Amino acid sequence: MLAQVGLHVGGLVAVAAGLLFWQLPGEHLRLMWASAAESTQVGTSVAFSGVLHLGIAALVWGLVYGAGALVKRGLARDVSNPRRFKPTQGAVFVETLVVFPVFLLLTFGLLQLSIVNLTAALMQVAGYQGARAAWVWQPEADAGRSGVDQAEVNERARIAVALVMAPVVAGDIQMVGREISPQAEAMARAMYVRFALDVSAGGLASLLFPVGGNDPTTELSAARAFDSDGFDRRAVRKFLFSYMMTEMGEGLASSDGIGVIHDGNSTGVRFKFHHYLAMPLVGGLFGEPKLFVGMGGRRGYYRTWEHEYVFPRQPHGVNRHTP
Repeated sequence: MLAQVGLHVGGLVAVAAGLLFWQLPGEHLRLMWASAAESTQVGTSVAFSGVLHLGIAALVWGLVYGAGALVKRGLARDVSNPRRFKPTQGAVFVETLVVFPVFLLLTFGLLQLSIVNLTAALMQVAGYQGARAAWVWQPEADAGRSGVDQAEVNERARIAVALVMAPVVAGDIQMVGREISPQAEAMARAMYVRFALDVSAGGLASLLFPVGGNDPTTELSAARAFDSDGFDRRAVRKFLFSYMMTEMGEGLASSDGIGVIHDGNSTGVRFKFHHYLAMPLVGGLFGEPKLFVGMGGRRGYYRTWEHEYVFPRQPHGVNRHTP
């Protein structure tokens, strides 16, 4: 009895850890923990996502354990009666043909659900980090210091959001036709320098266009959606794709629009993030088919998230003199 309990607990922990570290690097886990410690709103959302993550891991473990038990039982039956004619073998084969697609659907569905769940948690962290960027830079735009205008504040908030959301972006989306701001390009080139990569002409463009060209009207396969490059190039590419998928606007947000929120009481952000659903067979369960013209015309299943996070406005008046 205790051995069975230990087996299931160990399997659950292993699956939960595997799903978590498969999607989020250590730095993002530390950022999520720090943001949750500083914000009750983020902490509550992350805790809820953590409980849901354990539930998803339990379902995955149950699926794996059940499949393993069935295979083990079938092998034991064949070994015990190696020469005995089994009239039910044809029925077993037919049952396998019926059950296997369901097994694949459940497997891909649970994996995609795990990604969607962690995306929801990252949206809270991204909102917190984007609002922090707006809270820091908005007074500079209000004072007109250092050449900072409202578009610059929005851009810095957008980059902060994109950096947080990068892990859940497919590594080989190859979107084209979307402009990259000078600030985002500077961030990408800084990442290149950090990883000691070549930043010569064409370095960034080579990340956005695959070898042999790109057909933006076709849907990506699951194999191409997974990361297949080194960590350094993959990190820069995922940031650029995350930036393309983030909408922040260029000015202050209206009552129901996106952008930087800045009024008499609060400063923060309201943004959208278009999450590409890479798992096959189950995209329609979690999103809807779209053809994003503004994102290079990439066809596929997307789930659009919208989130808002605000801080109390800075209590001190604007210093209009450059420090």
